[in-house]
Amino acid sequence: WWKMYNFIDLNSMTVQANYDQVAVQMDINSFIDYFASNIFYANWDWPGNNIRYWKTTGPGSRWRWIMHDVDFGLGIWGTKTPEENSLAFATATDGPSWPNPPGSTLILRKLLENTGFRNQFINRFADLMNSTFLPDHINKAIDQKKDVISEEMVRHLQKWSGGSQADWLVRVQQMKTFVTARPFNVFTHIRQKYNFQTPQIVNLRTDTIEGSVQVNSLKLTKFPWRGTYFREVPVTLT
Repeated sequence: WWKMYNFIDLNSMTVQANYDQVAVQMDINSFIDYFASNIFYANWDWPGNNIRYWKTTGPGSRWRWIMHDVDFGLGIWGTKTPEENSLAFATATDGPSWPNPPGSTLILRKLLENTGFRNQFINRFADLMNSTFLPDHINKAIDQKKDVISEEMVRHLQKWSGGSQADWLVRVQQMKTFVTARPFNVFTHIRQKYNFQTPQIVNLRTDTIEGSVQVNSLKLTKFPWRGTYFREVPVTLT
């Protein structure tokens, strides 16, 4: 790990050969999904804390990341709003020892020097906000989890005196309110960081039910479909 970390620290990722050397040591897709998720959730007990990465000892194994302890995300404690610029937070060069010291943001900062990685990071982030992170999708998941544990929460609160059922439902609604407003703000933060123009809507229609269309990392089978992307970052259609 430290060999890779020090190489990233001491070498420019604008040099493609340097970036390629890093890409064989870490799973770029795993890294992007992990950082994009925590940035979207506005997890502020991170990345100087609660970060987990792993690899096997087998040949060709690469570093991958594990989602771990995100209870400071989604505005659940009421201290972070959907407007929180977590992209700036996760790329800060002068953060405090907790929660985002410079060493914890270094890998993302350095990789973003590489245009190819930057485009992949932005497009994958947009892909996620056009699919997994859509407000309807997350709110449905929150409601499903809420319904599964609602009866148990009554007993939990009785045992631990941790508040009331009404208090818990307020927290649940806080998360739903947060994720509903979050995509617009994250798109705004990306646009501001790179001085991009306003994101554009991509509309896809087909004249047949055969086959599929892939937009970047998203394989689509239901049409019409629409998503939001930046015109400065090439979108790949297959």
